[in-house]
Amino acid sequence: MFENQIHKRFNDRTYDNLTELSVDCTVMPTTNTNEYYDITLEDDTRIKCTPNHLFFVYKYHDIGLEGYEVKQACELVEEDRIATSIGGKFVHIKYKIHVTGREIQFYDVINAAPYHNFLIKTNSGYIVSHNCAFFDEIDFVANQDITKQKKIAVDMIDTAIGGMKTRFIHNGKNPTLLILASSKRSDKSFLEEHMKKELAAQKENVHIVDRPVWMVKPRGTYSDETFNIALGNKFLQSKVIRDDEDVNEYRRKGYKIIKAPVDLRPDFEKDIERSLCDYAGIASSDISKYISGVALGETINTSRQNPFVKEILTIGNDPDDDRQYYDFFDLSRIDKEIRNKPLYIHMDLSVSGDKTGIAGVFIKGKKPSKDPELQSNDLYFYLGFSVSIEAPKGRQISFEKNRNFIYWLKSKGFDIKGITTDSYQSYDTGQTLKAQGYNYEKLSVDIVEDGVCKPYQYFKSTIYEKRIDM
Repeated sequence: MFENQIHKRFNDRTYDNLTELSVDCTVMPTTNTNEYYDITLEDDTRIKCTPNHLFFVYKYHDIGLEGYEVKQACELVEEDRIATSIGGKFVHIKYKIHVTGREIQFYDVINAAPYHNFLIKTNSGYIVSHNCAFFDEIDFVANQDITKQKKIAVDMIDTAIGGMKTRFIHNGKNPTLLILASSKRSDKSFLEEHMKKELAAQKENVHIVDRPVWMVKPRGTYSDETFNIALGNKFLQSKVIRDDEDVNEYRRKGYKIIKAPVDLRPDFEKDIERSLCDYAGIASSDISKYISGVALGETINTSRQNPFVKEILTIGNDPDDDRQYYDFFDLSRIDKEIRNKPLYIHMDLSVSGDKTGIAGVFIKGKKPSKDPELQSNDLYFYLGFSVSIEAPKGRQISFEKNRNFIYWLKSKGFDIKGITTDSYQSYDTGQTLKAQGYNYEKLSVDIVEDGVCKPYQYFKSTIYEKRIDM
């Protein structure tokens, strides 16, 4: 979804699997937001778009180009090669800025069906973009507000239901039938959510069928022959299982296995997430969270160990409890070259009942690149340690021991550049650390400004851009 001034420069053509159709594009306002990305390409073209806008990106391996994938703007990194209208050609991203400023209007193409691909005019040619799936839910009217059109759709349904009640009800019973059918784009589909409210309000009059399309369609619509699909979760990517693979091996890994008619196999192999929505009635948001477990898993370095030998330490303020956090800290688990890097520490404070969390992150340098000529300017982070502290029964977390751990790290030569805590019970800790010469400030992860929690959003971007080693 692009800002209006950018759209006026776009080429008015849509694409069918990157094959020109020569259809004029029509755009309409969709989103007002203060959070977006300002992307500069290598030909100095600037594009402003919302975090979820989709681009075609070529997959590149040592043997050369190998197909393309669709990426959200928030997932793009500087090494990415955005596909152009010329097959096999691409444009590099020069840099990408995450902006949270004044609220501006964004637009999207509404007549790019059936494939929802279109071209963006750049200084050197055209790059390929893709509509968000939102526009497949309903035929919207051009140049009208999306929220208003959702309301119109809901009002039409309610009007029809109300009219059926007033016209045909007899002896307290309504003999009429209203049928709504739609694909499950997401678990927040406004039609689906509306009907769930109707179900809660009048249970005996509403029936919702949430089943795969091949179980709803009449027998004979699809072949009786089936193939296996491994349905993932927030940590496992869904995939089509090959005929020569062991299904039980997928089950052991934590996958749920579903069977679909073999007629639909090409659709699932082409775009499994979309097919799960369209045919299986499983929204992609049902198997993913705010941060994708798959993306998170790609940042985890299994060859490393947390320096804390226990994940949870039960240590409190009992006068007879002389244990310190560093008694459970194994220095040998942190590489010597890392110890000299800038270290930032965050503490999520508590007194009793809840746990205190402490984590330390090093700035290792700039994000590594396979191509030295494309060295990124983005910082690359290294999670050095993390631990939870709980108070023994009847005791409280010791704020003094929290600070003692920081003093100990400094005594061991760590370059502590900054310390942050949340707002809870932070005054004594903050004042004491400042008095000792530490760079301290509050950092709340509970504050949402204009719909955005900046620490979480930055953390998410860091994960999707693969700029952290954990």
